[in-house]
Amino acid sequence: TGSYNSFFGFNSGNTNSGNYNAFYGWNSGTTNTGNYNAFYGPYAGFNNDGVSNSFFGYFSGYSNQGGSDNVFMGNQSGYRNTTGGGNVFLGYQAGNYNNTASNNVFIGYKSGFYNSYPSVTLGQGASNTFIGHEAGYNNRTGSKNTILGYFSGHQLTSGSFNVALGNLAGYNNTTGNNNVFVGDSAGYYNTTGTYNVFIGESAGNGISTVSGNATTYNTFIGFRVGKNNTGSSNSFYGYNSGYGNTGSNNSFYCIGA
Repeated sequence: TGSYNSFFGFNSGNTNSGNYNAFYGWNSGTTNTGNYNAFYGPYAGFNNDGVSNSFFGYFSGYSNQGGSDNVFMGNQSGYRNTTGGGNVFLGYQAGNYNNTASNNVFIGYKSGFYNSYPSVTLGQGASNTFIGHEAGYNNRTGSKNTILGYFSGHQLTSGSFNVALGNLAGYNNTTGNNNVFVGDSAGYYNTTGTYNVFIGESAGNGISTVSGNATTYNTFIGFRVGKNNTGSSNSFYGYNSGYGNTGSNNSFYCIGA
C-alpha cells in the first residue's frame, strides 16, 4: 500500500505500507512499515518499522522495529536490534544481540556481539566504538568505551569510559572504569581496577588473582612495565620497571626489574 518503493525477490516488501524504500532479497522488508530504508539480502529488515536504515546481509537488521538511522553490513549484523538508533555495525554478527542501545560503532567479526543484552535502560551500552575481531564481545551496559584490536576488551560487561588499543588489550576488564590500556596485552588481567594508565606491550598485564586484577590509580609506561603488579597508586617508567611489584605508592624510573 506504500508508494515510491522498489522490491526485488520472493516476498520482498510483501505487506509493506512504507514509502521510498528499496528491498532486494528473499523476504527482505517483508512486513515493513517504515520509510526511506534500503535492505539487501535474504530476510534483511524483515520486521522493520524504523526509518532511514540501511541493512546489507543475510538476516541483517532482522528484528529492527523502531530503530532508525542504522547501518548494518554483514550477515546477521544487528540481528536483534529493535529500537536502537544511530548504530553502525560492520562485520559478521557485529552487534548481533544489540537491542535498544544507540550510537555505537562496531567493526569486525562479532564485535560488540552481546552489547545491551538482554535489555538495558536508556543510555546504557551506548556510544561505544569497538573495532577488531570480537572486540567488546561481552559488553552489556558499558558505555562510552573505545576499544580497538583483536579480542581487546573482550570480557567487558559494564565498565565505561575505557580506552583499550592493541591486541588483547584490557581483555579481562569487566567492570573497571576510566582506564587506558595501550599495547598488546596491556592491562590483560585487569577486571575491576579503575583509573589506570598502562602503555606498552604487556604493561600492567597483572595476574589472575584478586590482588592482581583490581589495582587502581597506576601509571605504567614501557615494555612489560608493572607486568605482574599487585599494588595501587604506583608510577613506573622504563623497560621492565616494577615488573613484580607488590607495594603501593611507589615511583620507579629505571631500566631493569
